[in-house]
Amino acid sequence: MSDQLGKKDDQITQLNEVTQKQAVHIQSLIQENSKLNTKLLPEFTEKKAWWKFW
Repeated sequence: MSDQLGKKDDQITQLNEVTQKQAVHIQSLIQENSKLNTKLLPEFTEKKAWWKFW
């Protein structure tokens, strides 16, 4: 039983490490996505005169 608890502790530790790595990877993907979104936005919005609305 003690060996099984030790194995489970190791498994939990490994799982926590993997989860932390995944969280870091997801955060980096979110940051990259934000960078790409800002590049896709127009540099400036063209303001039209109110009479050129149509």
